[in-house]
Amino acid sequence: MPAPGERMILIHRLLDVVLAGLVVVVLAVGLAANLAPAVDAQLLSIRGGSMAPAIPVGALVITAAQDPTTLRPGDVVSVRLTQGTVVTHRIADVVEQDDRRMFRLRGDANPAVDPVLFLPDQIIGRVELTIPMLGFLLALLSMPSGIAALVSIGATLLAAGWLLDELSEAGS
Repeated sequence: MPAPGERMILIHRLLDVVLAGLVVVVLAVGLAANLAPAVDAQLLSIRGGSMAPAIPVGALVITAAQDPTTLRPGDVVSVRLTQGTVVTHRIADVVEQDDRRMFRLRGDANPAVDPVLFLPDQIIGRVELTIPMLGFLLALLSMPSGIAALVSIGATLLAAGWLLDELSEAGS
């Protein structure tokens, strides 16, 4: 078992690693969210459970713009509703109606298909990558109170490291 001074050093190192990890992840997600549109992609946070368990609440999804003619049943897509809300569901069926290609979607956890057909211009893109839990971070970065919370967490970790430095110097 390490001596008390060694334990403080280990805890301090752990705090440093956690703080550095937090900074790296926050910067990476923020940078990716801002650079994604340059390559016709978008980062989205999943806030509902309609795609569980394939895409859990709090997941970060990366969507890439697609030619609607390449989309097939089984593809997971994100669509923008008329009110601006974004929904991520799986294509259940491709419907050709009135010389237009439309999409019937369904959330994996939903018992029935969505009640409306979606037009190609409503599709943001096909989901290319899903990362569990990082959607919560993206949601935090999109709100001033979330940014304040992240800064507070970082400041707390930094202050805890300084406190450990002071305690180890006082114990020497």
